[in-house]
Amino acid sequence: MYIKHTWTISILLLLVLSLIPAPARAQGQDQFPQMFPPDGPYAVGRTEYQWTDPDRDEVHTEAEDDRRSLLVEVWYPAEPGAEDIVSSYVEVPMAMLFSQRINQPVSGVLAIRSNAYPNAPLASAENTYPVVIFDPGFSVAPRRYTVILEELASHGYVVFAVSHPYVTSLTIMPDGRILEALDAEALSSIWAPNDIMDAEFSEAWLPDVLFVLDQIEALNTEDERGLFAGRLDLDHLGMVGHSQGGRTTSEACMLDARCDGVVSLDGGRSSLVSLTFDRPYMLIVAGQKVDEFVAEFDHGLEAVESGYYVLTMLQSNHMSFVDDAFWMGAIYPGELPDEFKIAQRFLYDYRTYIRAFLDKHVRGLDEPLLSGPSEDFPEVFFLARNEPAPRPTDASDPQPVVIGETNRGELAVGAADVWTYEGKAGEHLVLWVMADRPANFASHEERLQLNLMDTLLVVRGPDGSIVALNDDHQRGLTDSALYDVELPADGVYHIEVRTYDNLYAGTYSLMVEVGGGPPEA
Repeated sequence: MYIKHTWTISILLLLVLSLIPAPARAQGQDQFPQMFPPDGPYAVGRTEYQWTDPDRDEVHTEAEDDRRSLLVEVWYPAEPGAEDIVSSYVEVPMAMLFSQRINQPVSGVLAIRSNAYPNAPLASAENTYPVVIFDPGFSVAPRRYTVILEELASHGYVVFAVSHPYVTSLTIMPDGRILEALDAEALSSIWAPNDIMDAEFSEAWLPDVLFVLDQIEALNTEDERGLFAGRLDLDHLGMVGHSQGGRTTSEACMLDARCDGVVSLDGGRSSLVSLTFDRPYMLIVAGQKVDEFVAEFDHGLEAVESGYYVLTMLQSNHMSFVDDAFWMGAIYPGELPDEFKIAQRFLYDYRTYIRAFLDKHVRGLDEPLLSGPSEDFPEVFFLARNEPAPRPTDASDPQPVVIGETNRGELAVGAADVWTYEGKAGEHLVLWVMADRPANFASHEERLQLNLMDTLLVVRGPDGSIVALNDDHQRGLTDSALYDVELPADGVYHIEVRTYDNLYAGTYSLMVEVGGGPPEA
C-alpha cells in the first residue's frame, strides 16, 4: 500500500532537524571525539583477516605469481575487558587521506575514536550469532560505514566487510602492504574494451564476495585466533551492499542459497536479478523524486513474492550511507551546520531500517517497522510488498514470431510482449530488438519525457527457465541482441520483449533468424 505524503521540502527539512538523535557528537574515553554510538545491548569488537584465493590471479598487478588477496574486516558483539579501550576510527594512512579532503590537520582525524574494541573476545551471551556480509561502494573503504557496521554488531550480528584492493580507495593489508586505488586510466587499460564497472563487477567483485562467503564457512570450522570457530550461525545470513556493492551482493545472494536476503543501498542490479531474485529484498534509493520511487516499487523484482521493500528520504543522496557527517562533525569547531545534522539524520534512519530488515528476514523476529510507514520516522517514504505482484507478461497474449521478418510491437510502462517459437534441440537463433526511439545515453527523466525506450530481450525454454537474455547489446546502446542462442530442448520457446525494470514505453521491431552470428543490416 502506498501512503502519499504531501509535505513540502521545507517542512520535511524542519522535521528532520527536529528529530536529530542526540548526541550528534559523542565524547569517548578521555574526552576524545568519538563516532556516534550504536544503540544495541552488546559492546562491539573489531578484527580483520587477510584471505588469499589460490585459484585467482591478481589482474590489477603485473606480477605473474600474484594471487587475489582480500582484506576482510569484522565487526561483532564483544565482551571487552575492564582495561580495554576502543580503537581509533581510522589508522594513520587513512587519516591522512581524510584530512586532505577537509584541509584539516591529520591529528584531528586520528583523535576520533570508534566504538569498537580491537580483537576483543566474542560475546558469550549466545552460542552462535547470525552473519552479515557487507560490500562497499566503488572506491569506498568499508571503514567509512562504521556507523552502520557498529550498529549491526551491537545488536548481535557478526559483520564481514570486504575491501576490493586496487579499487577501494585505500586498503591496509594485515601483511603490512598499503594498496592504493588505481586511477581510471589504469583500470581502463586492464579491462579494455569492456566497461570498468561491469568488468570489475563480474571479474573481481562478485568472485570476491562468493570467495569470502566460502572463507567464512571455513572460519566457522577452524579459526586460529579462537574467535569465531563454531560461533557463526550460517543458517541465518544476510548481505548488505552500497552502490556497486549493492549490485554485487544482489547477484551473490541470487547465486548462493546460503543467503537469506539483501539490503541494497542505492545499488544497481543485473537484469537476471530483476527477473529471478526470489528472496526478501530491501532497496533504499537516494535522491529520487517520489514518482520515481513509486515506479521502482511497482515494477521492480517481480519474482519476490513477499518481503520486498523500497524506501527513501527526499534530498538524501548516493553517499548518505557513509560516515562523513559524523566523523567531520566530531571535529567540527562550534555548532554543527544544518547540513551536517540532516545528513546525520539520514544515516541514523537508514541504519535503523537496515537492522529491521535483517532482524525480520535473517533472524526471523517480528518487526513492526516494516509493516508500513511509521509515525516514528515520518520523513521516510516507505513501501512494502508482502504478496505476489502481477508480472508484466501475465497480461500478454502470446503471438507466434515470424522468422526472417520484422515483427512489430508496442509496450506500455509495466508491460511486456510474449512471442512464441516452436524450436528443436540444438537449433541456433539470432534475435534482435530495436526500439523506434532508443534511449541510449539519455537520462531516466529524458526517457520518460521523450518516450524513449530501453529494451530487454529474454528467451525462456519450454520449462519456463531463462535460456538467454540481453539488456544493452553495446555500452550506451540500449537495443537488445542475442547473436547465438542454442536451444536446449524441443518445444515452445517464449521470447519476451520488455523494457529495463519495466519502466519505459514505446514501439519496437523484433527480428529472429535461424543460425548463428549477428543479423545483416
